[in-house]
Amino acid sequence: MSYGVKEIMGLLSKSSELSNSLELDQLILFTRLASRLRREILHLQKPSWLEDIAPPGDQLPMHVRRFFALSMGWTHSKVTVCWDSDALRDFIWTAGKNLEANEIACPHPEDMALFEQHGHPLSLAYHNIYPPNTRCISNDCKENDSPKLLRRKDGPRRITVYGINGAYPGFSIHLLCHHCSTNYHNNFSVKSDFRTYYGGIPRLIQVGEHQLFEKKALDLFISMMLISWTSATNSARIFDHCLSKYDTLKRETK
Repeated sequence: MSYGVKEIMGLLSKSSELSNSLELDQLILFTRLASRLRREILHLQKPSWLEDIAPPGDQLPMHVRRFFALSMGWTHSKVTVCWDSDALRDFIWTAGKNLEANEIACPHPEDMALFEQHGHPLSLAYHNIYPPNTRCISNDCKENDSPKLLRRKDGPRRITVYGINGAYPGFSIHLLCHHCSTNYHNNFSVKSDFRTYYGGIPRLIQVGEHQLFEKKALDLFISMMLISWTSATNSARIFDHCLSKYDTLKRETK
C-alpha cells in the first residue's frame, strides 16, 4: 500500500501547524498507524455516523488516542491537534478504507513493534479483522431502510492471521445489530442460532476458533499437496520456515 508521500508532503507544505511541529517521517508513521485503525474508530462512533466522514479528534476513542500517544511519544492533545490538521484526517480515512480492500499486507517492522508493545495491551493489532459490512444487511431487519452502524458484541478475540507473507497476531471483532440481533463475524453471520455464510470466497478464511488463513496461503497449501504430494504437516513446516516472517520482523526491530 502506498501511503502517498507526495500527498503527505503537500499537506506539510500547506499547513504551518504541521510543518512546525512534525517531521516528514513522523507524519508518515502516524498516517501508517492511524490508517490501520479506521474500523476501530468508526464502530465506536454514534450509530448514525456516516462512515465516509472521518470523526474529529475529540471523538477518537480513548484507547486509540492512548495508542497514538504512546507510539509517537506525544501528548493526547497533540494527537488531537495532528488528527485535526487541515485535510490529514480525511487522507488517513481514505487510506484506511483502501487498506481494507487490499490483500493482507506484510507489515512494516516499526509498525509491528509499536502495535506489539503499545497496541496489544489495548486490544489493538496491525491486523484487526472485522466483518466485511459496517451496517446490518439482514433482509428481516426493521432498520433496512436506514441501517445504523453495527456495534461491538463483545471484546476483541486474539487470533493468528496466516497470510502469504507470514503469520501475524491479530484480533477478531464481532459486530451486532441491536435491532434484529444479527451477530456478524468475518466469514458469516449468526441469528437465532442459524449461521449464514456470506456469498463468494473471502480473502480471509476462518479455519479454527482463533485461526484465519489468507486465501492465497491456502491455495499454496493445496498446490503443494496436489502437485508435489506434500503432506499437510510438511506444507505447514515449509510455510513456517520459508514464509513466516513475524520472528524476523521482531529481530529486525531489536
